[in-house]
Amino acid sequence: MRDSKQNLMWGALVAAIIGGLLLYYSGLRGADQGLAFAALVVGLILFIATTWVLASAYKPGDYTPSPDDLPHREWRWYQFLRHGYNAAVLLLPIRIYLGYLWLSSGWDKVNSPAWTGSQAGAALRGFVQGALAKTSGEHPDVQGWYAWFLRELVLPNATLFSYLVAWGEVLVGIALILGVLTGVAALVGGFMNANFLLAGAVSTNPIMLALELVLIIGWRPAGWWGLDRWIIPRIRPLWGEGQPTSVRAREVT
Repeated sequence: MRDSKQNLMWGALVAAIIGGLLLYYSGLRGADQGLAFAALVVGLILFIATTWVLASAYKPGDYTPSPDDLPHREWRWYQFLRHGYNAAVLLLPIRIYLGYLWLSSGWDKVNSPAWTGSQAGAALRGFVQGALAKTSGEHPDVQGWYAWFLRELVLPNATLFSYLVAWGEVLVGIALILGVLTGVAALVGGFMNANFLLAGAVSTNPIMLALELVLIIGWRPAGWWGLDRWIIPRIRPLWGEGQPTSVRAREVT
């Protein structure tokens, strides 16, 4: 039985890595468009199938609801992503993939004079001006309230925001790759992706945001194969979270 579970785990890891590589290829510049679309579809199918297989084999622990909880019954896949030990197998390639995207993007910005050098803020001003040009029409790409935020707060402080974006991307990338406060890193990354989308920039932002939501749901196992395995138990008392009353041996808490 133990060997079959280990084989399942390693098989799922291989499938998840292949899925991550396919997602990476789908976002490459200059990649054949047809092949990129096929890679995206196959990669998503692999991740969904791997999640289904692992969640089917998952046996959740017994969590007693408190009087403050609404009556509910959580889906098995949701419990699996939140607590399942083997969910770390699925979430590791997603975490590394997102970390690479953020780190490479941020590193380019940090080494660009238009972002953090002698002309810091120039690139961001150009981005904001492009976003403000998308506010016209009956159904504008950029909503009026966000245009106000860009015009009144970001543009006057473009240099500050330029450094925040560049170094924020680098730090999020490093945190995701190393598995340091994975849930927080995914939340910050998702916040940046959401802002790029609100500014009318699509690109890889929707896919990254969707994957970050998966990491946020599964923040416990997402960092299990990373430094969070040692960090989270030591900082858990800071927010007053105790241990669950009944946890299975192969669950992450």
